[in-house]
Amino acid sequence: MKINVEDASGAVLDWLVAKVENLNPCEFYVDGGGPEILIGTLFYSPSTKPEQAQPIIDRKGIELYPDDAVMPKATYTPDPVGNPHYWFRRYGDTILIAAMRCHVASEIGESVDVPDRLVRAQKKTSSKYVRRGSEIFPSARSKKPIAKIFTGDEGHSLRILQGCPRMEVLQRIIDECPGFLKEYNIPENQYPKLFSV
Repeated sequence: MKINVEDASGAVLDWLVAKVENLNPCEFYVDGGGPEILIGTLFYSPSTKPEQAQPIIDRKGIELYPDDAVMPKATYTPDPVGNPHYWFRRYGDTILIAAMRCHVASEIGESVDVPDRLVRAQKKTSSKYVRRGSEIFPSARSKKPIAKIFTGDEGHSLRILQGCPRMEVLQRIIDECPGFLKEYNIPENQYPKLFSV
């Protein structure tokens, strides 16, 4: 199945990193839980384990911006001397997710193939969006909202965090927080505007 690197997270992102690193990943499915990636007998999760991600970050020279105004960001410039204006920038819920997305995109591009069963298994167990007042967060642990309701002269409008795939976020809000848009009289077919923090 083709996916965009900017949407990769969890075991899917870990599998992609392992492929880029030529580590021969295999998938392990836990009853009632999400998929895990194994390298031999070692659980491999550079998107959550700093000890696995840091060697990659250091080797490539990926720059980390955990306090970026939008959300955690990582950048990588393949040739800082010869072509300093050609670089990769990726965001993520955490700095390690951003760094690993940046690593994968710089090695194999934006659109990548991932085993269908891995994507399907992760979707079944992925964290749901959480509503807190007039804001939507990507998970219960998130501190930065991914969407907000703004009130202006013309009523309420939904804003999606800059850098996020708008229509995908909107569809997940509709699916996972069904009363949110209705409460503010926002039609489900509205094309949301962007906001930055």
